[in-house]
Amino acid sequence: MESRLNLYGNPVAAKFIKALNSVGAVMAGSGLPAATQELVKIRRSSPRQRKLRWRSPSNAPVSPTAAGLTDDAWANAAKHYDDEQLAGLVSLVALINTYNRMNVITRQPAGDYTPGQWG
Repeated sequence: MESRLNLYGNPVAAKFIKALNSVGAVMAGSGLPAATQELVKIRRSSPRQRKLRWRSPSNAPVSPTAAGLTDDAWANAAKHYDDEQLAGLVSLVALINTYNRMNVITRQPAGDYTPGQWG
């Protein structure tokens, strides 16, 4: 598959992705355990994990009437994480969804990222 847009070579896209990465750095201060953050990143991006409760379809539009996360799933998470950690978790899920949506829209092939290329 060939990408529709070179996200790494396009100045606007590169600037946006660098800003997203800066947003991602906020998670380090959320108190959300690093292992949990890595699991969320992996599971939010892996096709085999699409049935996780914290995952929404990557190509589905968000609507004002969307049910979103169930109350039971939220209550279960709230048993294990405090409010700052929950905010980090919600923010991380939103961030990973943003990356995934960009990749789906542009048909970005996997494996194009080189660690450290965004500084």
